[in-house]
Amino acid sequence: MKRSLTLLFLSVACAVCQGEELLKNQGFESGSFAGWTQRGQGWSIDKERFSEGERSALCTVGKGDKPALRACVQKIKGVAAGKIVEVSVDISASNVARTPNSKACLAVLCFDANGQVLKEYRSN
Repeated sequence: MKRSLTLLFLSVACAVCQGEELLKNQGFESGSFAGWTQRGQGWSIDKERFSEGERSALCTVGKGDKPALRACVQKIKGVAAGKIVEVSVDISASNVARTPNSKACLAVLCFDANGQVLKEYRSN
């Protein structure tokens, strides 16, 4: 029987304090990864498991798959210095094998105009 680690990235919302929605296809409502970049293998769109949207990004890792970074990423432009950005995400996991190297997190990285990381925020 194939055990799998399933990470479910659901409705991701990011907004500057004026309420502007900056993410494209934030709830994967288009049924695709339009606006997102997937890193690593195992990504698909799931129509059955969702939070506030109709679809979600699903990453499945099968038993025996090699260790690798799996991420679903979107770059947000137009955030001005001194503005507050609120970020939230729903993450669900099923059939998780508990190992010291398995984890899921939300990471927000702030870059300058030259692509250098100014600040990095990670969830636990």
